[in-house]
Amino acid sequence: TVEWIAAQPWCTGAVGMDGSSYVAMTQLCTALTRPPHLRCIAPAVPSVDFFREPPYHGGIFARQHTMDWPRILQVDSLSELHGGFMNAAAVLADPVIYQRLVSRPLRAAADGDLRGDFLEHYRSVLEHPTMDDWWRERSPSAAELASLGIPALVVNGNFDLGVGALATWRGLEGGRAGRDERRLLIGPWDHGQCYAGGGNRYGPYELGEHAALDLGAVRLAFFDRHLKGIGPGPTLPGRVSAFITGANEWRAFDEYPAAEAEWTPLHLASGGRANGRHGDGRLVAEPPTAVQPPDRFVDDPALPFVPVHS
Repeated sequence: TVEWIAAQPWCTGAVGMDGSSYVAMTQLCTALTRPPHLRCIAPAVPSVDFFREPPYHGGIFARQHTMDWPRILQVDSLSELHGGFMNAAAVLADPVIYQRLVSRPLRAAADGDLRGDFLEHYRSVLEHPTMDDWWRERSPSAAELASLGIPALVVNGNFDLGVGALATWRGLEGGRAGRDERRLLIGPWDHGQCYAGGGNRYGPYELGEHAALDLGAVRLAFFDRHLKGIGPGPTLPGRVSAFITGANEWRAFDEYPAAEAEWTPLHLASGGRANGRHGDGRLVAEPPTAVQPPDRFVDDPALPFVPVHS
């Protein structure tokens, strides 16, 4: 695709790639095939460990996401009422969706919902519940990422649930080629805001007057430099620019994690009721001196979304 675009009369021959999440993953996979005319990439919040992010979170099969994502890739899903990711309200309101998410056997749960390659993908994921060669050959390795020397603008967010952007950065940093034209930007954003940008507040948190950043302008400056040869690139505090929550300020580093960072080990502790949002779980600086009581909950297979506290 990159080479087809480069050959068109309306293209200068310099091609860049941009986008977040899934579209960031496609950038990395494309770059690893070395299209001659691909000049730069700007991946925001990609996944690079396709086993753990998702469909297996902490080793647990994430059925909802594994069914949702192939569904929205099916072209005909664009006209369906629940095209797109399902939220909790949609799940509970639609008995058909709910039944698919709690039915057994797991292998048959997507029958009639997914088709063709999408159904095969769902079944293949279930057939590989551990990190094996099937997953390895589909996931970019640190060594492969280190071999990429093209300019890259990697974007992550303080409130994004994934760690793929940081894994991407570590992989890219494993190679010295292109280092001067590589940037890591970590802002006070969640998964969606890592492309669109956020404001000076996130949920209950006031982030200060300097939190907002025009991500569109950052990207345009990046592409101006590497596709048109215009300007110095994005105006950022440093090669690595990170927003420090609490202090509510942008800081510049030459690498990430920063060389000057001080690591503080924290230990899990509780009184036996850490299994809920309002439980007594806590992080402590010193290792607990006494044996901690176990936390328990009842796992009801018929209601897999809500742990029932004992």
